[in-house]
Amino acid sequence: PTTGEGSAFYNTRATICPGYPALRGYASLVSLKLDVMDYVHSMRNRRLEATSMVLAESSPLAKLTKKERKRLRAHAKLSLSISSHVDSHLLDSGHSITFSICPDSTFSFFNDDTAPLIFETPLHNNIVIHCLSGPNNDATNSSANCIFEGGDTQLLINNDAWPHNEDNNVKELSAPSYGLSIHNITFQQASHTAILLEDPNSPIFIKGCTFMDNTGVAALYVNGT
Repeated sequence: PTTGEGSAFYNTRATICPGYPALRGYASLVSLKLDVMDYVHSMRNRRLEATSMVLAESSPLAKLTKKERKRLRAHAKLSLSISSHVDSHLLDSGHSITFSICPDSTFSFFNDDTAPLIFETPLHNNIVIHCLSGPNNDATNSSANCIFEGGDTQLLINNDAWPHNEDNNVKELSAPSYGLSIHNITFQQASHTAILLEDPNSPIFIKGCTFMDNTGVAALYVNGT
């Protein structure tokens, strides 16, 4: 149910799906939220650390000696090199991270006080959240039956993890290059909007999803660019 070697690292609470012993995914909204939160926080911390390193390299150097400036630049480059190595090898940067929902699961958001499932603009990986459809684990099968129901907003996608800095030295850290895909989920009975996009700053792909009986401003609401 996961794609990419590093995916399993972020699916620690996934379990064998009830009634489908060959499949592994999420049958609990709480477990899914916790694993998504772990992934988002990990990516945010890594991005902020890398940004800080680049900013440190470009900080005012007038009061430093030539030797100190050279040492500072070397340290920053080494730190970014180490961070890049971790991204590429330990956490499988660039591959997809997949969060699979067990077939026939209904995740209830109960009332307006229930927090939505929150994703941030993908920083290092493409992200896929999809409904498993049966033993063949076919994410493109539109007969998959996973339901998000009730609540104010069920899925929130924002860009809080991105560094809001105009310094030219962090442009390469701010360029969106990864997307988030949502497959084969039914969103129903949201009182505000089933999916809220708060200026997500990345491609969002919605495939094979159904929106029904939502009573708010829109089934999908885009707040930003």
